[in-house]
This record gives sequence, structure tokens and C-alpha cells, in this order.
Amino acid sequence: MPEVEGVVETEEKEKEGFDFNKLLVTFLQKVKNTPMQFLVSIGFVILVVMIVVPLPGFMLDILLAVNISFSVMVFMTTIYIKKPTEFSIFPSMLLITTLFRLALNVSSTRLILSLGKAFNSQIIKAFGSFVVRGDYVVGFIIFLVLIIIQLVVITRGATRISEVAARFALDKMPVANLAIDSQLQQGLITEEQARAMRKELEKEMEFYGAMDGASRFVQGDAIAGLIITMIDIIGGFIIGVAFKKYTFAESAKTYMLLTVGDGLVSQVPALLISIAAGIIISRGRAEEKALSQEVLENIAYDEKVLFIASGFAASFALIPDFPKIPFLLVAGILAFGAWQMRKARLEREKAEELMAKQLEEKKRKEEQAKKVKIAPTTPKEVVSLDLVEIDIGYNLIPLVAREHGGDLPERIKLLRRQLAEELGFVIPPVRIRDNLNLHPNKYVIKIKGVKVVEGLIFPDRMLAIPQMPVAEIEGIEDEDPVNGIKVYWISPEDVDKAEEAGYLVVDPTTVFITRLSEVLRRKAYKLLTLEDVKEIVEAVRERYPTLVGEVEAEIPLKVLHKVLVYLLMERVSIKNAALIFEAILDTVEKGDFAKIPEVLVEFIRIYLGPQIVDSLAINGVLYYTQLSMQTYDELEKYKTQNQYGLLEYQLPPDIAEKFLSKFSLKYTDMVSKYGVFVLITRDFMVRRAIRMMVENYYPDANILSIQEIEQAHVELQLVDEI
Repeated sequence: MPEVEGVVETEEKEKEGFDFNKLLVTFLQKVKNTPMQFLVSIGFVILVVMIVVPLPGFMLDILLAVNISFSVMVFMTTIYIKKPTEFSIFPSMLLITTLFRLALNVSSTRLILSLGKAFNSQIIKAFGSFVVRGDYVVGFIIFLVLIIIQLVVITRGATRISEVAARFALDKMPVANLAIDSQLQQGLITEEQARAMRKELEKEMEFYGAMDGASRFVQGDAIAGLIITMIDIIGGFIIGVAFKKYTFAESAKTYMLLTVGDGLVSQVPALLISIAAGIIISRGRAEEKALSQEVLENIAYDEKVLFIASGFAASFALIPDFPKIPFLLVAGILAFGAWQMRKARLEREKAEELMAKQLEEKKRKEEQAKKVKIAPTTPKEVVSLDLVEIDIGYNLIPLVAREHGGDLPERIKLLRRQLAEELGFVIPPVRIRDNLNLHPNKYVIKIKGVKVVEGLIFPDRMLAIPQMPVAEIEGIEDEDPVNGIKVYWISPEDVDKAEEAGYLVVDPTTVFITRLSEVLRRKAYKLLTLEDVKEIVEAVRERYPTLVGEVEAEIPLKVLHKVLVYLLMERVSIKNAALIFEAILDTVEKGDFAKIPEVLVEFIRIYLGPQIVDSLAINGVLYYTQLSMQTYDELEKYKTQNQYGLLEYQLPPDIAEKFLSKFSLKYTDMVSKYGVFVLITRDFMVRRAIRMMVENYYPDANILSIQEIEQAHVELQLVDEI
């Protein structure tokens, strides 16, 4: 838990007298960020004033220096941020910097045209004399080259990337929101985390949408710079000759030199901002790494690349008439970099080899310890008391260990809390242990010591789950052990490609939690113990003591346990325990027959009908199928009763196979369309008989009786008949 800072109050009276420090602290607490907000507001006012009011030369120099420094700061920020949305103010910054440069252009144009040779901006003079060596023709050509680079290459590319990024960001938003809702419903994330993820998604969409429009400012700025320069040259030449009585040569040299200097001092910052816009957009979803780190990892990932490049550069030095020093210098730098990379790789391989030897030694010692282990002397050493156990291979340890950034134990705690609210009882603690006998990437989930599910997890990859795929993707093909669908373990670099192809991409920890949650839901009935039932009874007793007393007088605790187990077996929540107890009391009055657990379950389901139906309805509509009259007539031929007098169907093998075949077709079709299968029968005893026939083949099939839906407030929509 993070520590919460607080204010410690004291009852001691302060000494009399003036305390300037206290007054200053109090003032700063009151105004907080007011000074910075005030400066920002004044800055926007200055932008407008600069266009109207003439500025002196020294003030123009200060603002030009601010423009150059600020553009460098923005450029460096785009290099070191780890993801584009960290610089979410960038689209607005493009507008501000563009307006600032245009205001500077207007101010400098006014001074150039009005002062001529008396122009007193040192920065513009420096760019006109030192940078282009006083040659205004060369300076004008350099200016045109910068304009062409910015307008034709950088700005056009950044604009196109902005359009594509904005469209993809908008297209993926519905799928991403559905993925967040799915994780929230499964208890993989909290409400606060879901809210933060949605906010981040919305922030990303707004960022790319804003960049799509803001990139036009950069393009317009380059065009405006070219037009303003041409106007300055023509206007200055006319003013110099007609009004200031300069010669043609003096007028051309004076105004072209100052105008080119002004153009260069404006276009250099503009070029930096344009490059920054291209960088921040082209990075896409590159997260958790700065641009410099990504360049090193993606380009110089192997020393062979640098060695070959070094040899290629050195070969040019051997060609006659080619300069030797430049190529040899580059070849030497590349060779040195390759040697350093090879040295680092060998050290890393040596460390990995040492770690592998240590792991092998640990495994050998554990095997040896097993052979010489003293025989157990207490029941605790031989009896397993953990209802839910997870064995993992050593490659999955980072998902569990906090020192490696693993949060699996915390996610399991959150899952248990969510399942407790959903099912109505507390899932027992989950024990996780590493098993060196397993495949390094394998896990095994056990319920009461019996293996239920096993599968593979690749910690360094992401799982791509087909939703509405439009293309095949590259990855390690796998099968979801819970749902039986084909999935792919892909490289993190292919996440964008998979999402664009219609796959839902999730991280390894989420994959494991999702599979564990489904296993616990399906096997919850095996985890409900007599102790759990006793705790439920005591919880209800606190509020309804008479009700609980009557129930205890009618049926023993073990019968109640069996009833609740049957309900969980059909994935019916037992959270509404008080209503279940009322249903039991009303049912047992019908006689001893009604005290049979199987019979109690059917009457309890009728009481819980609205709850059951509501959990299966989709937007207030219950889509269902039913048995045809011919099917009922056929089943009547084979009905019988068990030892308790309950209805059962004893179908011959060929008839049973035919029925299950028809059932399978309807089940598959309905699940593919609505995500759930619901069959409504004409009687609750028939419901039980049908359920017994299909539960081993289709445990997720929801079989309801007509009595269960009578009190439900949903719209019924018949889909098909069997």
C-alpha cells in the first residue's frame, strides 16, 4: 500500500512576530500554478501583439533565440519519449509554434523593409552573413532546398502517416473496448484499471486524430515561408530603389541577404518541428523504449551487419582516386562497434551458460534429495490439503515472482474475489509451485489433486485469438485447452499486424488468468465443501434465524450440500442463499419425495428462474430452441423411472446417437450466433431427464423448463427446433 501523506496538527501556539517564510509558503499554496498559467496566457497575447506592434531588434533577437531553442527542445522530446501519447500536447504545440514563427516573420519583415541597411537584428544578420558567407544567391538556394525537403519529403510523409494512423486508431477502438469489457467481466482487471485503459485508448484516438489535422499546419507554414520570402525580396528591392535611393546592386544585396537570413532563421526551427512530427507519428505503438534505443536494437542487432558494413566502407578506400581517410575512418568506427557488440554478446552467452549450469545443478540436487528423503512421519506430509493447485515450468516463474515483475498471485486474488461475488461462495486459495519435471513453458491446473487442464504459455510472446480474422498470421500454433479453439503465440512486434487482421491479442498473464477462471467456473461444484455450506448457513442465520432453523429441522447439512453442488454443477449461482432456503421449505411440504436432492434442485431452479434467465438473456432477449412434438413423442416411447421415481429416458444406441447428432448441430449453430445455447422443455422433470442425457457431452448447455421462465421479465425469441 502506498503511504498517504498527511498533515500533522499541533495545538502549540505559534510565537508572535512576522514570519516571511511562512507567508511565502502560504502564498504559493494559494496560487499553486497561477504564475505558469499567467505566463502562458501572456504568451498568447504577445503572439497577437507581435503582428501589429513593431518590435525593436534586440527583442526580435530574443524571440528568435526562443524559437530556435524551443524547436530543439521539442525535437529532443520526441526522440526520448517511449510512446507518442506521452507527448499528447504535440498537436497543439504544432499550432502554437507555427503561429509563433509566422508572427516572427511578420515582425522581421516589417523591420527589414523599413530599416534596410540600418536593420539591427543580430541573429538574422548572422544567418545572412556567416551561415551563407554573405552570398545571397547561395543562401537563397539553400533556403529553397530546405523548403523542398520540408514540403515535399517530410511534411508529405508525416501527413500521410497521420491519416493512416488516425483511421486505424478509430477502427480499432470498438474491438479494444470489447476486449476491455471482456477482461473486466472475467475479473482480470479492476473497474479502475478498465477506466484507465479506456481513458488511454480515448487519449490515443484523440492524439492521432488531432495529428491528422495539425500536420497541415506544418505544410502551410512551409508554403507561407516561401511566399513571405519572395514578397520580402520583391518588396525590399522596390523600396530600396524607389524610396531609399539605393543602387540596384545595393538594394539586391541588402534585402536579399537579410531576407534569406530571415528565411533560414525561420525554416531551421520549422524543419526541426517537421522532423519531430514525422518521428512521433511514424513510431506508432512503439512503447517502453526511447527512439535511440530502438534504433540500436533494430539496426545494429548483430555484429555481422557492422563487420560487413565496415569491410564495404574500407573497400572504397582501395579504389583509385577515391579519398582514403573518410572511408577508413568510417570503417574503423563500424569495426570498433562490431567488436564491442561481439564482446557483449560473448559475455551474455557466458552468463546464460552459467545460469543454465546452476539450474541443472539445482535440478540434480533436488532429484538426489528426493531419492534420499526420509520417510514421512505425519499425515500432513502425505495428505494434500490444497483443493486448487497449479504446477508450472521454470520458464513461467517470472509470471509469478514479484522480483521479475510478475503479478499472477495478485491477479488470482482479484479473480477469487470476483468469482465469490458471482458464484456465492469463496473459492479456496490457489497454490502455485514450480515443477522441474514439466516442460519449461507448461502449466497444469489440478482440482483436488486431479489434473483438469494443461497447456503452454510463452512468457516472451503474445496470444492472438481469432475473432473475425481476415488473414493468416505467423506464430506458434496452439489450441486453447479450455475452449478448444486454434490460437497463435506471436512475437510482440507483430501485435499491430494481428489486430489489423482481426485477432484479439492478450498478454501471457491474462491468458493464464482467463483459462484459470473458466476452469474454476466449470469445476466450482467440486470446490464447495461442507465447511463452506456451514459458513453460508451461519451467514444467512444472522439475518434470518427462523428460516435457517426451519431448514435445519427438515434436511441435514449433507443434503443441503448436495443440493448446492447440483446447482453449481449447472452453473447456477448460489449467492441468493436466503431464496434457496425459502424454496427448500416450500418444497419439503410436498412430502418425503420432495426431500430428494434431485427433486429439490428442480423446485429451487423455478424459484431462481428470473436470476437464471437474466444471466442468459442478451439485451433483454432470451434466444432459445425447443424440442419438436415429434421428438417428444419419440422420447415418450423410452421413458422410465429410477429408484426415486424420477423420469429418465433409456434410448437405444441408434436413437441416442441420432438425438445427440441433431442436438450437436443446433448447439453449435446457436453458440456461434449468440454465444450461448438455451433449450426450454415443457416440464421441469423432462428438463432433468434431457440434462442427464447431454451433460457428459455438452456441459455448457443450458437446459431450462417452462416453469423457470414464467416469472422472468425478458422477451422470448424462438430460434429453432430439435
